[in-house]
Amino acid sequence: MRTRLQCHLRQLARGMALFRSSGYIGGKWKDCDVKFSVYNPATGQELGRVADMGRIDAEEAVNQAYDAFKVWKNVTTKVY
Repeated sequence: MRTRLQCHLRQLARGMALFRSSGYIGGKWKDCDVKFSVYNPATGQELGRVADMGRIDAEEAVNQAYDAFKVWKNVTTKVY
């Protein structure tokens, strides 16, 4: 049952375009040619392939996150 549910959820995510193999940096999806596989550690089954982002992309992601934090750190949630 569990394996069937996991398979169904993965297919649902892919079908709904929720599964992305790109990196999300600065509010934009960024792709690269090099990909690596991601596996379910319990079964060894390949779940998908994702972008193998390098050092420059990692530095850009950190800088973008730092800049976004300057704004978001002052945002509070609304209580209804």
